[in-house]
Amino acid sequence: MKSLQNLRHIIKEQLESNEYRALVEIHFDSEFKVTEILDQVRSFCGVIIVNAESSQRLTDRKQKVLVKIKFYVLDRPVKQYVASIVDKALSVDGVYAFRVKKVKIPNK
Repeated sequence: MKSLQNLRHIIKEQLESNEYRALVEIHFDSEFKVTEILDQVRSFCGVIIVNAESSQRLTDRKQKVLVKIKFYVLDRPVKQYVASIVDKALSVDGVYAFRVKKVKIPNK
């Protein structure tokens, strides 16, 4: 039982040391619902949407939403991982821009 607790502690410690949070601004087509866009982003491996503000209309065809996300990077540099998230997000139907405003390490 003690070894299982130790294993859980090691895994939790490893995940916490590889956790990052980011503030992202997403511009998307008004034909799509913000929940549809966020569901697509949430489907990316390792991405968790923590909080999303209400969307704002930019033009008659374009809206934006500010989103706080959490993600875990285990296998590559953070910049490379963020770049891959941006590439994936820009391939989602209706997404015009996916701007990462800030990336930080929690509890530091």
